[in-house]
Order: sequence, then C-alpha cells, then structure tokens
Amino acid sequence: MPAQDKPTSVIAVDVGGTQLRAARVTRDGRVVERAALPVSAPDDGAALTRQLLDLVRPLLVPDAGAVGVGLPAVIDRMSGRVEWAPHLPGWNGTPLARALAEELEMPVVLEYDGHAAALGEHWAGAGRGVEDMVCLVVGTGVGGGIIAGGRLIRGHTNLAGATGWMGVPTRVDVRDPELSGMGVLEGLIAGPGIERAAARRIGRPVPSKEVFDKAAAGDPDCGAIVRDALEHLSWGLVNVVSMLDPALVLLGGSVGLRLGAYAADLEATVRKFAQPWSARRVRIAPAGLGGDAGLLGAARSALDYLETRR
Repeated sequence: MPAQDKPTSVIAVDVGGTQLRAARVTRDGRVVERAALPVSAPDDGAALTRQLLDLVRPLLVPDAGAVGVGLPAVIDRMSGRVEWAPHLPGWNGTPLARALAEELEMPVVLEYDGHAAALGEHWAGAGRGVEDMVCLVVGTGVGGGIIAGGRLIRGHTNLAGATGWMGVPTRVDVRDPELSGMGVLEGLIAGPGIERAAARRIGRPVPSKEVFDKAAAGDPDCGAIVRDALEHLSWGLVNVVSMLDPALVLLGGSVGLRLGAYAADLEATVRKFAQPWSARRVRIAPAGLGGDAGLLGAARSALDYLETRR
C-alpha cells in the first residue's frame, strides 16, 4: 500500500521474545487499532517475517505513512539490517526493513527496543517534558534508552543504554555462561534470571510473575529472590545515575514495572552510593505507558522518519 503525501497515522510494531504486537497510531499519539500474535518460531527468520506481515497488513489504511518496528536486536538503522537478535536468532543477518518495505510498499524503519521505549515514554508517557532521562526495560531481557537534552542518544553502534550488559556486584558466579552470554545484569534481573534464581532456591522453576505475587503475599523464599533482584538493579542504577546525571529513571517492561513498585527502596540505595549531587536530584519511577512504551516509541520513530523525509 503506497504511503500518502500527508499521512495522518503510522503503523507501530513492538517485537518481543514471545509476542508480536502492532498498532495504528495517529500523529498525536492515539492508538486507534491493535493486533497481536505469539512468536511461533524464533529460529525461523522467514516464518517470523511472514508473521509480522500477517500482523501488520490488516492495520494498513490509506493514511498510514510508514511502519516503525522496535525489536530486541543490534540493528544497522541505515541499511535496515538486523545484525544480532539473541532472542530471535532467525533474523540474524536479515535485511528486515527492506524485506518488509518491499512487501508492504511503504517505508519501514527499525529501532532497538530500548530506544523505542525511551522515545515512547518521552513523547507520550511519564517522561514527557523531561529533557534528561533514562528508561530501563526489564522483561525477557534488559534494554534501555537515554534521552539527553531532549534527544535520543543512539551511540556508535546504536546500542547506547543497553544496560543488561552492565556489570554489578553479585554473589553469583559471573563465569556462568548464562550470565556471560547475555550480560550480567540481564542474567540476574530479567524474567529468565528470576526464574533460574527460583529454581536454585525453591528447587523448581517459577514464573517471574508468580515470584513477585508470592513475595507480595509474604512468601519468604520469593521475597528473598525479589530482594536480590532489587539489590542487583540498585547497583546498576547507582552507575547509571552517577554517569548520566538524569532527572528521571523510568522502569518499564513486565518485570521492570514490578521492580518499579519498589522505587523508594531503589532511590534509597542510589542516594547512599551514587554521585551525591546527581543522586539527591534524580527520581526513579515505574514507566507510565505500561506495555505500550515500545509501541509508541516505534510510532514516534516512524513519524520522525516522515518528518525528516519531508
């Protein structure tokens, strides 16, 4: 479907490790239509691409000008190539933007999902109007994005804010391949890391949602697992705040929103150990858009592309 000269909406896609979500989003940030599919074959790039196309096509209307895709991957934004997608290995090395654009007959832009979340929160969420902020997204993995002076910082390889690879003090053996292969912080606080911690402590895998629910209900083992995750995250935040001096740190993603409920505890550690001038001025809070941060950020990226092209 050809893009229009003055499109009033874009298509946004948020690719997760287990689910594909899409929406049609207007220029003022309103979601007017949604669709979702479970990821059926993360190792099969062709099947993933077909799934994404099947998801997007019903949302296309004449006034949709571009497609923005946020995904957990190292990407080359200039060529639209997926360089490395650890949770979706079927797309490794795929010129995804070109493949989608040829099928949909409209421009497609790719965005690292941590950057998409930061863009979404800054545009339409809890970071609106904040010039200097960090958004951490904790779910199947850990990503993030940095807004400095009101602009997204992408970095030399388009991965600025990839906080899952931050090293933090831990009693766990960091030589464990589960940590060295994905980043220490991610291995400790993302959903799979919390489930592994439960398996070690309880003797069986427990979904991260159940761990948080049981911790809130007073279960001592799950409470200890959550406290450990908070300790690991707090050291990551000490580093983030000391280095970047943000006014706001938002915690998003399915696990991050749960951890964000303990924002006061995280702030206490940051105030104690981070650079004191930065620490006493920063605010830590749950993200405001919930699961829609990545979608809105992918939409913002597509709108920015259209503005640049015009």
